[in-house]
Amino acid sequence: MLAQRALLRFVASLLIVLKLTKFLQGYIDLSKRRVSPEDIAKCEDRYNKSKAVHSVLRHLADQRKMNLSELYELIGWPLDKKYGHSYNAFKMSLSPEQEEDPFESLEISDELRKDLKDYIKRRLSPQVSSDDEERSDD
Repeated sequence: MLAQRALLRFVASLLIVLKLTKFLQGYIDLSKRRVSPEDIAKCEDRYNKSKAVHSVLRHLADQRKMNLSELYELIGWPLDKKYGHSYNAFKMSLSPEQEEDPFESLEISDELRKDLKDYIKRRLSPQVSSDDEERSDD
């Protein structure tokens, strides 16, 4: 019983607990029902950005036979600290008018930097569909 309470306190410290139901013997309600729409949108946006960053880093780790946690230490966490989110740095690297290279301060090899930029360009660049091309011709 003591271990359950300690586990519950640990989980509660990591999450925003919406409701703790006594009749369910300590189960935590994590539904979105009582969360404001702004908070939902903000959290979903942060989740989608993190998912895109993880996808890029996982691809690099697979291609270069590196450990994913090592790439997070070399690329992900420093960019998070500097730009608020690694995704912001990735998007900055796609901007043609951007003078500063967001990856310049990273301690990574030139080949890894080139692979990172190439994959970001392929993965995160806005895709132009054939419908958009047809509309622009009109």
